[in-house]
Amino acid sequence: MHFEGVEDEGLLKSLRERSRTELRKDESTPSVGLLRSRALRDRKEFIDALRSLAYYGATVEFEIRERQEPVQVVFRVTPGDIYPIRSVDVEVQPRAPELKRSMPSPVQMGLNPGTPAKARGIVDAGSAIARRARERGYPFASVGETRVIADHLTQDVAVTLTLETGPFARFGDIAVVDLVSVERSYVYGKLPWKRGDPYNEALLDELRKRLSEPRLFSVIRVDRSSNWPMTTQRPTGAATWKAMSWCTGSWGTV
Repeated sequence: MHFEGVEDEGLLKSLRERSRTELRKDESTPSVGLLRSRALRDRKEFIDALRSLAYYGATVEFEIRERQEPVQVVFRVTPGDIYPIRSVDVEVQPRAPELKRSMPSPVQMGLNPGTPAKARGIVDAGSAIARRARERGYPFASVGETRVIADHLTQDVAVTLTLETGPFARFGDIAVVDLVSVERSYVYGKLPWKRGDPYNEALLDELRKRLSEPRLFSVIRVDRSSNWPMTTQRPTGAATWKAMSWCTGSWGTV
């Protein structure tokens, strides 16, 4: 397998890593039909890879040179120019004007206008807005549709991220069960929130930090089920131990 038109070594490596033709090059020589099938799949993979690196105008063609021994597959790649970000918008569903005003700016998301519109940065920006919503009372906030529109005339990209908030929620009652060697009063004293406060995922991180510092627990895990976050700790130095669960649930929704 051979590439034409790719001078960047990093880009060439990325394309080779995605190639089925490259992966199976040491196998016995396949039929021309099988090579063509692999090359067609590779072509799609290469275009996806190039777009993820902001080469939205890239083209990839291939040729199978049957008369060579062994048969050679040649990919002709025209990366084109890197497309920068023109604009970034966040759509909040359902509408929540106050939450939208609290969203990070494009610069804070890492999507600075004028910088390459790479897929990794766009995905990270989606994670950032979902995290911001989960710190503002929406425990089940997630990223919905992401629209990346490349304008081949202006050679730039408009990005629209959709935030699906889910219900607003507040911290409810706290249940501490199956303690082995730690008093409940100690545990309650570490809570960084009180009942009725808007849900804030950052406070779960703070709770984990507070419980980690004294090294009373060897394992601290914060999980969020479909109904509530659960924290499980294992006390150290105990002859026997049981799971200690925190229910930060019983949220009211509005």
